[in-house]
Amino acid sequence: TASFLRNPCAEELERLLRTSRQREERLARTVAHLSDALVRVAAGAFTVQVQRDYGCDATDVLAFLVNNTISELGAFVAANDRRAGEDRVRLERIVLQRTGELKQSEENFRALLATAPVPILLIGLIDDRVRFCNERAADLFEVTVDDIVGARAPQLFATEDARRRFRETLESERRVDAAAVEIRTRRGSSFHSLLNARTLVSGGETLVMLTLTDVTAPKRVVDRLRPPAATDTLTGATTRRRLFSHASTEWARRTSHNVPPRHPCTTLQAAQPVYV
Repeated sequence: TASFLRNPCAEELERLLRTSRQREERLARTVAHLSDALVRVAAGAFTVQVQRDYGCDATDVLAFLVNNTISELGAFVAANDRRAGEDRVRLERIVLQRTGELKQSEENFRALLATAPVPILLIGLIDDRVRFCNERAADLFEVTVDDIVGARAPQLFATEDARRRFRETLESERRVDAAAVEIRTRRGSSFHSLLNARTLVSGGETLVMLTLTDVTAPKRVVDRLRPPAATDTLTGATTRRRLFSHASTEWARRTSHNVPPRHPCTTLQAAQPVYV
């Protein structure tokens, strides 16, 4: 009887051990499949599926849930990629459109400068090289456009101190108005000009736009008329304007020193002969 009872117990124990080993092996295989699937999903493979044995237990349910999660994640990523592609195409189209508009605007700007009725230069603020020069500016400097574009800017100031003050004013106020300069060309001739300057940004670079007004002829006229305005060229007598200026200065001096004014005739006796 004891032997009869011992044999069924041993068989049942062996069956339990065998079942336990099978479950452990099955769980190990499932874990291995899950790990492989997750690694492949992390690499971007959203079509991978965990192998199931359809045992309808906790391990099989876990594999089922993981497969569903991978499928949903793949659909989500695909939708995001599709939207990103659409956004990229739309952005590229906008960039191309804006680039074309900017290029057209720059071409129109250069055409406007080229046809401007005044000499114009565009010079780099950092390297002091000419980026643009219209025909009127080239004629003024007695060179061709090809010769001046890309080269160092012409010498616009007689002294380094004047050039330094110009740059300081331009950097602080971003503009210079009607600066009187005498410019010497490459051929050795010189001319007087009124210089106006503004800073602007083009293509990420700060440029200086210079406009020049040749005032050589008016200045020569003024220089010729200045002496006759003070002294008559025929008699050498002081003109009425010079007399009034002398009288005004004398009056201001006597008033500031509390000196009683003398009779006008006495004051005029010290003056030079008057041309009226």
